[in-house]
Parts: sequence; C-alpha cells; structure tokens
Amino acid sequence: MRTRIFELTGELHDFEGLDLDVHRRIADLGDKTFLYEKSGEVHEAHYNYTLNRSATQLSLIFEGLFQQQRDLTLLEQRLKYDRLGVNDALHQFEDDLGQHTLPEPERLLPVLDRIAADSRVVEVARHLARALAERIRMTSPPEGTASQPASKHP
Repeated sequence: MRTRIFELTGELHDFEGLDLDVHRRIADLGDKTFLYEKSGEVHEAHYNYTLNRSATQLSLIFEGLFQQQRDLTLLEQRLKYDRLGVNDALHQFEDDLGQHTLPEPERLLPVLDRIAADSRVVEVARHLARALAERIRMTSPPEGTASQPASKHP
C-alpha cells in the first residue's frame, strides 16, 4: 500500500506547484489537501473536485484507510466496553467491506479473531466475526503482494 501511495504521489510530482481543482462551479464536496514533506521541503495541493486520476486514486486510498481505521477502533472499543454493541460494529464493518473501499481489510483479522474466540460476546456476533474473517482470508492477496482498493469511479 505504501508503495502505491508513493507511486501516485510521484505521478503528482510530490504536489509541487500542482493545481488539482477543476475551477468550475460545482457543489462544495469538501476541501481536500495533500501534503508532502521531505528533508524540510514542503509541498501541498488543495482541491474541492478534481479530474486528475492519480489524485482521485490517492484520495480513495486515504478515505479507505480512514474508514478502515474507524472500523478497527469501533470494534476494539465495543469489544472492550460494550460487548452487546459488537454485533452492530461488525455489521458496519461488513457494509464497508462489501463496498470494496477498504485497502487492507486483513489488518482487522486480529480483532475479528479475538471477537470470534471471546465467550463473553453473543454467539451471533462471534459467528459473524468468524464469517468475516474467513471472507477476508479467502479474498486477500498472498503475503507480500500489494492490494488496491476498488475505485468508486468507472
């Protein structure tokens, strides 16, 4: 994943002097910022909407990483503080997994395995955790190969 991020960043010339915005009147989709720092050198690019494919792919990766981390945090918190809420958190993760936007869902396998093995969690959640872990294991690329999130755009 790191390699892909730096490939896309390289295609965008480390955001140096880069203008990504389409500069047309469109809905406010939220300002996005890419920032690159290396050896005291800082470059950044801001945009609301872009047609640049590399920027769109990079943005999708970061959005997927954010969602993936949010799902992981929610599952861990529910497992620790609200075992009855684990099932709802698993369903949220299942929805996100089904959208194919999580770049590295295999990173959630340890928490899924802990849920599946925890007898204090309701059986329906334990069963769902096992099913989700199996689904990830069956679809994850072999160790050492890069995975990429599916694009939301054709």
